[in-house]
Amino acid sequence: MRGATTEVPNKVQVNLRMPKDISDRVDRLAEETGRTKSSIINEAVAAQLGEMEAIRSAARIAEQRFRDEKTKYYSQEEVIARIVEKHPEARELFKAYLPD
Repeated sequence: MRGATTEVPNKVQVNLRMPKDISDRVDRLAEETGRTKSSIINEAVAAQLGEMEAIRSAARIAEQRFRDEKTKYYSQEEVIARIVEKHPEARELFKAYLPD
């Protein structure tokens, strides 16, 4: 595996380079919280990967729907008109977007 140098059950050692300012932030957080730098970096990478995977998944779904000819698309104006039609009390919230 590229970048891996040592394997332990369920763990892989990875060497990486990061900007000094980020390294300093990791050091500071590790010191303040009593956690290891590895645990902080692992948590940050896992959170970012989760977000990146969610964005990619949403993009895939959007692309599939865009390619599906049966999917109906609505303009912002149409959506607002439907909301106000079903909920007249929302007219004040959307008045800037409604035709006079």
